[in-house]
Amino acid sequence: MWVALLIILMVTVSIIVLFVGQKLCASSPSKVNKPATQHTLENVTLTKPTGEQLHAWWLPGDASSPIILHFHGNRQSRLQMMQRAEFFAKHGYNNLLPDFQAHGESGGKYVTFGHREAEDAELWFHFIKDKYPEHKVVAIGLSLGGAACLLGKTAHQLDALVLEMVYPTLNDAINNRMALRFGRFSRFITPLLTVQLKPTLGIWPKDLEPIEHIKTVSTPMLLIAGSDDDRTTLEESQRLYDAAAEPKEFLVIEGAKHEDLHAFAKDIYEQRVLSFIQKHT
Repeated sequence: MWVALLIILMVTVSIIVLFVGQKLCASSPSKVNKPATQHTLENVTLTKPTGEQLHAWWLPGDASSPIILHFHGNRQSRLQMMQRAEFFAKHGYNNLLPDFQAHGESGGKYVTFGHREAEDAELWFHFIKDKYPEHKVVAIGLSLGGAACLLGKTAHQLDALVLEMVYPTLNDAINNRMALRFGRFSRFITPLLTVQLKPTLGIWPKDLEPIEHIKTVSTPMLLIAGSDDDRTTLEESQRLYDAAAEPKEFLVIEGAKHEDLHAFAKDIYEQRVLSFIQKHT
């Protein structure tokens, strides 16, 4: 009897873990309507070598000003970065706001935690540099968006990079989210989730460790963290900052959780990020 119950329990747990793993990787499409804005907002489309179409908005500033690439977070869209882009447009900066693959209106079957998203970031960087070769290019990457810059070649090619709430490793990110939902002992489930990455996405967990990639990036970086973030903890952000090469800066938004740091501390965010970008472009 006990053997039968144990088998039933193991099968049940396996089914639940498989279901959760598939949900974590599932695409996150959404209709992205243009928001009301006083700025010009143009649709831009890019086709990946694999055939999926990527969609973005171009929000222009002054003709000769630097260009800011705005990369959104996991299961979000370019709408998440719109208020940041409007602020920088007021200061003359040009802005590109893409939807990552499998997010928003861009094609794609799976969210890949920075792997294929890194390819997207590189494609958009080269798209911009081909059109505007003389312009300085900066990226603001929020969580997944920052990881995508670090996991590929984009971070090395930029003139400056702002990283918001970026996880050091995928294991850290999953551990924290599982603990919030199911309690701290649920962290033992993480290996059962990450083991699904190779058969589902063709990648290993070791391929998704921004902290290993940031060590080789010489691009000036500003890392931003929320003091009360429970998804990318302050200790994890500090580890990422410590691993980064100079020149680098660190900004902690007091009282902020894993949320829109621009909306939470608008004045502090805008003053510090604008100053950082002006300094390096």
